[in-house]
Amino acid sequence: MLGYITGYCLFKPEGSMFRSFLKIAYRVFLRDRMHTLINTFGLAIGLTFSLIIFLYVNKEISFDRFHDHAGRIYRIGIQGKVAENIFNHAVTPAPLAGTLLREVKGVENAVRVARFGAWLVRYDTARYNEDNLIFADSGFFRIFSFPLICGKAEEVLRNPNSIVLSEQSARRYFGDRDPMGKMLRIENDSTYYTVTGIMKDIPANSHMHFDMICSLSTFNKFLHDDRWVANYLYTYILVREGWTPDQIRAELPGLVTSHVIPDYKKMLNVSNYPEENNNDYYEFVVQPLTDIHLKSDFTAEFEPVGKLLYIYLFTILAIAILVMSCIHFISLVTALSARRAKEVGIRKIAGSEKRVLINQFLLESSMLAFLSMALALFFTELALPVFNNYMGLDLRLSQLFNASGAVFIILLILIIGLISGLYPALHLSAYEPVAVLRNWLYRRSDRNSFRTGIVLFQLFIAVGVISMTLIVMSQYRYLTKKDLGFDRDNLLVIRRSDGLKDKIEAYKTQIAHHPGVLSVTNTTSIPGGLFSRTPYYLSGSPVIQNYSAST
Repeated sequence: MLGYITGYCLFKPEGSMFRSFLKIAYRVFLRDRMHTLINTFGLAIGLTFSLIIFLYVNKEISFDRFHDHAGRIYRIGIQGKVAENIFNHAVTPAPLAGTLLREVKGVENAVRVARFGAWLVRYDTARYNEDNLIFADSGFFRIFSFPLICGKAEEVLRNPNSIVLSEQSARRYFGDRDPMGKMLRIENDSTYYTVTGIMKDIPANSHMHFDMICSLSTFNKFLHDDRWVANYLYTYILVREGWTPDQIRAELPGLVTSHVIPDYKKMLNVSNYPEENNNDYYEFVVQPLTDIHLKSDFTAEFEPVGKLLYIYLFTILAIAILVMSCIHFISLVTALSARRAKEVGIRKIAGSEKRVLINQFLLESSMLAFLSMALALFFTELALPVFNNYMGLDLRLSQLFNASGAVFIILLILIIGLISGLYPALHLSAYEPVAVLRNWLYRRSDRNSFRTGIVLFQLFIAVGVISMTLIVMSQYRYLTKKDLGFDRDNLLVIRRSDGLKDKIEAYKTQIAHHPGVLSVTNTTSIPGGLFSRTPYYLSGSPVIQNYSAST
């Protein structure tokens, strides 16, 4: 009984003290409402910028991590230099996937993915040019964890002329009707593809996006293509449990020696290649799936990739903005410290301990941080559409509405509350009652030197933030304004002209007679788009067909 009473007596004052802290903080905020608003909005604006940057960084570093086997999925690329031709491609030869499965024990599964441009797809009266139609081997959905709504992962791409639709594309062609088993006509011939599966729309943080995926086995020319010098397919492997990428890399030089080099000897018509030129080399590169978006420097990427440098810059920028906001808070509180000097002095005379005063001021700064965070979330929701439109992104505040997001927000509030309130708390709680009553706190030079120091530090950070912002803006301006080598004004692209086939020359002649046309040409792809990665052709031989439908 005595223990209970003692415990109660010890607990009760603590609870009363916390309520007292809240009442004091509330009265201080009301009394100095202007400074409270300035501090709250200052922190809120800094937090808004930091939250937007966090959403961007979080999305960038989360690419491809949603796959169940993300840690065991790798993409194979090629690097080399052959007869002065340097290549560094994400695409690989057609025979590579099957050879890896047969000859490298650590490879559990391997698939090829092909993207050949736009395809005309029709069903009934609906017809669209589909840019996001790709082809893949039957093991695609067993390696990648793109969720299927209908169909089984091991079956949907097993047979030729099979097609899996995203939810969005299924609605586009079939509306509310069940698309399973329906036939889609692709191109102008009599080829039909059977809908064997429906998948959820591809997440934004995937390095590959597509609306439709067809079975690569539809094209026998890919299944029986044994050329090791023609690079046009993406190759992904699933490594067995317990195997490391270094063990896989150790097996790859043997494939180069036994398969690639003989093909190059045939193409170059030499018998001692590559010994005749020690500077030449050819190697397969094993790239982790989760490194593709930020760390890849290959050409022929499935989609444009990000840059790890930008992640570092934006992270530093976010931290700098937060530090500036905290310094602004400290500067303002210390500038107004004289207003609370008498409060501190009287409370110390009444027996209040320094520890209690420090807790009081830290609580006040944490409450301001909490209010600022609430405002920052509101401002972020308002600012995101503008930021997304300017940067071409699709960031959403809902990315924070999960367990990790909640932990991040709570930790941010506590850290900001601690950083912003620690010095003011130590500064204010150090006042001596005698000095307060005599209206003499500290030497003026001491106070001025500290405030001068934090102002200079704030100026230093501001210069750094402005410099980083200018660097990012200049890079963005360079990307959007760079001279591409041709004038884009009045330059028109007629898509799908490859459908004319042998009538293309007649079409060019006819359109050239139009008075508004200065010149006409045709190409296998739009400059900057898909093109063949076949490095060599025998003299006098026809160019190997680039299976692109993007003209």
